[in-house]
Amino acid sequence: MTSYLRMIGFIVPVALALSLAASQSWAQGYVGASVGSANVKKSALCTAEELTCDDSDTAFKLYGGYYINENLLAEFGFAKLGKVGSLPGVGEELTSSTHDFSITGAAVLSFPAGDFSFFGKAGGHYWRGSKTELGQSVKDSGFGGLVGLGVQYEISGAMGVRLEYEAFLVDKAIFKANRMDLISLGLVMRF
Repeated sequence: MTSYLRMIGFIVPVALALSLAASQSWAQGYVGASVGSANVKKSALCTAEELTCDDSDTAFKLYGGYYINENLLAEFGFAKLGKVGSLPGVGEELTSSTHDFSITGAAVLSFPAGDFSFFGKAGGHYWRGSKTELGQSVKDSGFGGLVGLGVQYEISGAMGVRLEYEAFLVDKAIFKANRMDLISLGLVMRF
């Protein structure tokens, strides 16, 4: 419960500060949903030769944000990056790690070019995950960095399609990984 309170104590003041800083003459909100493939990078789960490793899973994310101006956005979201694991080899046991969720916050720089917008983002995320080994489950949580690149195509003034790559930094033993990558495709609606 205290981890949820820390998360709320982090996100709410940042969201309020960014919304107060936004120019009312240009400000515009948006929401989106994306689905894609998450992949664990540099995972110790997948290094032993005798193991068969499943280091990717289907992922989804929900997000929303605010255009402060044409080039600067503040974005917050929820991501579910799935489960990774190793199948037992000789003398090994089944190990799996599940990314329960990430709550994200990022500043996004956008560079419009006609109907396309190219963007980069940097920020952070609060994550929670669990690991199962020999039938025992262990939970952990923490904060990590978040970076990403993408392109968005405007279908209309109120709707767009977004293709995006994001790297969630999670240097924790529960995932035995340095980062989890997400490549996703989704729809964005402005209001």
